[in-house]
Parts: sequence; structure tokens; C-alpha cells
Amino acid sequence: MPSLESNMNGDDKLLGILPLGGAKAPAREKYALFREKLGKTIRPTLPVKELAGFVVRAALEVEYGEPFTKSPFSDRMISTIADSIMTNPDLRQELLTVATTIYETRTNPGNRQFTFPQHDAN
Repeated sequence: MPSLESNMNGDDKLLGILPLGGAKAPAREKYALFREKLGKTIRPTLPVKELAGFVVRAALEVEYGEPFTKSPFSDRMISTIADSIMTNPDLRQELLTVATTIYETRTNPGNRQFTFPQHDAN
């Protein structure tokens, strides 16, 4: 099963999403912004369906900017993507893993710190 760590391979991929017109920021900055956006929103009592919507919205905002998610079609698109995540067991597990990691880092940063993986220059 793919993991968040395996997707963060030093290029401009974030959770498997590729930029349309080229990346505006390096992957590390995008990932930090993604964690920050989710860290402000997620909580243990959040229903998984809502969590999926928050993750999708945060990923799209980081990759394409907030105006992209404010457009008239975005709510339906985000809902469709979140529904797809909910019906795919691997994606749903990945969603829960990412959310748990971010939540635990936010609530107890000294105990569980997820850092961007370092890669060889090879």
C-alpha cells in the first residue's frame, strides 16, 4: 500500500497530485502548508466523510491556490473526490493515517514528529 512518505519523494508531488502548470513551491513547503491547514481543522470526533473533504480541500488549496477551491464547481468536485476516497479501502486507510499523524503531531509534538524524508542525490 502506498504511503504518504513514499509520495513525498523530493519532487513536486503531494499525495499523488501533479501540478497542472508547474509547481509554485517546492514539495517540502507544500507539505508543511498542507499539514498546517489540516492541523487547524482536524479533531478526533470529526466524521471520516468530513475528514476526507477537509483533506481534499487542503490538498487542492496547497496545489492550486485558495481561489481554485472557492470557484463555483469546487464543492461538488471535492465531494466527488471525498466519496471516491471513502469507497476505496486503501485510500480510506491512507486518509486516516495522514490525519492521525498530523493530529498527533499537533497535540503532542515532542512524542511523534513526522518529518519530510531525506533522499539521496542518486
